Amino acid sequence: MKNLQNVLPFILFFFIVASNAQTGIITGTVIDGDFNEPMAFANIIVKGTTTGTTADFDGKYKLELDPGSYTLVFSFAGYNSKEISNIIVNANTDTIIDVVLDTNTLDTVIITTTANRNTESAVLDLQKKSVVVLDGLSAQAIKSTGASNLASAVKNVPGVSIEGGKYVYVRG
Repeated sequence: MKNLQNVLPFILFFFIVASNAQTGIITGTVIDGDFNEPMAFANIIVKGTTTGTTADFDGKYKLELDPGSYTLVFSFAGYNSKEISNIIVNANTDTIIDVVLDTNTLDTVIITTTANRNTESAVLDLQKKSVVVLDGLSAQAIKSTGASNLASAVKNVPGVSIEGGKYVYVRG
């Protein structure tokens, strides 16, 4: 009876360890289709779950899963994702799946820029880059002086004078 009490914990421990070891491994390498180079940090996700991993520096990955059938999704920024279905995982075995990802080419990229040239900084930048001395008014400067029309706004520009409310004279 005493022997049974000593052996029973070991048998129980053996069954617990054996039941936890019933997993299989999916392993492989993710490779760039254009340059035939390993893809470091590619994403590998088991579809429909939150289980996944990333490839290491050599493009190698390893997923430990319970036995069953799985679908893996391989992805990397700038590359087409690849989905491989019906991958069978058996207990205590390694399943090797090597994947080649192709680049995702962009059709057309249109970049549009606009420059707002009526700001105070645009006028100052123009003055700084000019080879001659010049002055100007920005929309911000006109608003800050409270001028109601262009004639009253131009009064603040050195070398410009208004006569009769309609004639503009520029010195120089």
